[in-house]
Formats: sequence, C-alpha cells, structure tokens
Amino acid sequence: MNVHLTAGANKAISRADMIGAVLKGVCLSKFTDKFEPDAVADFSFIVGDLNARLKSTYTEHIDKVN
Repeated sequence: MNVHLTAGANKAISRADMIGAVLKGVCLSKFTDKFEPDAVADFSFIVGDLNARLKSTYTEHIDKVN
C-alpha cells in the first residue's frame, strides 16, 4: 500500500490515526465484495511518505542505533 501521511513534528497522533484508518479499511473487506489480495495476504507492506519524525539530532540517533 502506498500512503502519504500528514507532515509536521506535532502531528504524530494524526499520522497514527491515518494509518489506523488505512489498516481498518483493508480489514473490512468482504469476500463477497471484489477480491482484495491485501485483505487475505500473509504480509502487507506500507510504503510512501510516512513523514515519521525523530525527536533527536542525527548524532544522537546514530548513537542509539549503534
């Protein structure tokens, strides 16, 4: 699934709500409706502009990763 979530450092809740709505929409597919492979797949991939924000500097983040 390709998504473009809302941007902004203070929009984490909005992004979480948006992705929740996407996932809920996929789960509501019915087999009596048009076949939706995402609804029955073992894995689904969410790609696109997720607009995730880190509350640290680049150096702080790299230190945490290492």
